[in-house]
Amino acid sequence: MTNAGYIAAGYGITAVALISYVWRVLARGRRITAHVPEERRRWM
Repeated sequence: MTNAGYIAAGYGITAVALISYVWRVLARGRRITAHVPEERRRWM
Protein backbone atom coordinates (compact mmCIF):
# COMPACT_ATOMS: atom_id res chain seq x y z
CA MET A 1 0.00 0.00 0.00
CA THR A 2 1.28 3.45 -0.78
CA ASN A 3 1.04 6.44 1.50
CA ALA A 4 -2.08 7.54 -0.38
CA GLY A 5 -3.66 4.19 0.48
CA TYR A 6 -2.97 4.65 4.17
CA ILE A 7 -4.39 8.16 4.05
CA ALA A 8 -7.52 6.97 2.22
CA ALA A 9 -7.95 4.12 4.69
CA GLY A 10 -7.61 6.54 7.61
CA TYR A 11 -10.23 8.86 6.18
CA GLY A 12 -12.50 5.90 5.41
CA ILE A 13 -12.26 4.46 8.90
CA THR A 14 -12.85 7.89 10.42
CA ALA A 15 -15.88 8.51 8.20
CA VAL A 16 -17.42 5.14 9.09
CA ALA A 17 -16.83 5.75 12.80
CA LEU A 18 -18.41 9.24 12.67
CA ILE A 19 -21.40 8.09 10.62
CA SER A 20 -22.06 5.16 12.96
CA TYR A 21 -21.77 7.43 16.01
CA VAL A 22 -24.21 9.98 14.54
CA TRP A 23 -26.62 7.18 13.61
CA ARG A 24 -26.52 5.77 17.16
CA VAL A 25 -27.04 9.20 18.76
CA LEU A 26 -30.00 10.01 16.50
CA ALA A 27 -31.57 6.59 17.04
CA ARG A 28 -31.20 6.97 20.81
CA GLY A 29 -32.68 10.46 20.67
CA ARG A 30 -35.72 9.24 18.76
CA ARG A 31 -36.19 6.40 21.24
CA ILE A 32 -35.90 8.70 24.26
CA THR A 33 -38.24 11.28 22.70
CA ALA A 34 -41.13 8.85 23.03
CA HIS A 35 -40.77 8.99 26.84
CA VAL A 36 -40.86 12.79 27.15
CA PRO A 37 -44.33 14.31 27.67
CA GLU A 38 -45.41 16.73 24.92
CA GLU A 39 -45.53 19.75 27.23
CA ARG A 40 -41.85 19.15 28.16
CA ARG A 41 -40.61 18.99 24.56
CA ARG A 42 -38.80 22.28 24.10
CA TRP A 43 -37.65 21.50 20.57
CA MET A 44 -41.17 21.18 19.17
